[in-house]
Amino acid sequence: MNSDEIGHEYQEFIGEKLGFTNYQTADEQYNIGENKVGIEIKFDNNMKNTGNLFIETAEKRNADNERWIASGIMRVDGCWGYLIGDYTEAYLFLKKHLKNLQAKYPFNFPIITIGVKTSRGFLLPKVKYAEKFKIWKYRF
Repeated sequence: MNSDEIGHEYQEFIGEKLGFTNYQTADEQYNIGENKVGIEIKFDNNMKNTGNLFIETAEKRNADNERWIASGIMRVDGCWGYLIGDYTEAYLFLKKHLKNLQAKYPFNFPIITIGVKTSRGFLLPKVKYAEKFKIWKYRF
């Protein structure tokens, strides 16, 4: 399964658990947001191992592309919330709070490139920051 399929499967899981439907087409998701509720949903398979949440700020489809596009908390759409987690727990934040946190403390939250070099963002330690700044924490 590729990362798009993994992300879509997780979006469906969250929608089912929290009782809402996600938009299905790429056009809807890019222009409106992921769902009518206004929550951007991200799967973080490494959070249990690292103790961090990876807060995405930019992406590109192919590592060979030079151009990054705003995504995650930086994407301009109808989303006010940012939910990130795995199949056991998830954290919900206000997008604007995460943006402000990184902008105010860039040395604490430097932008890094991860994986196959198609995603950029910063690490948010769960215990020190995520627990403090979350709106809600879900356990499944």
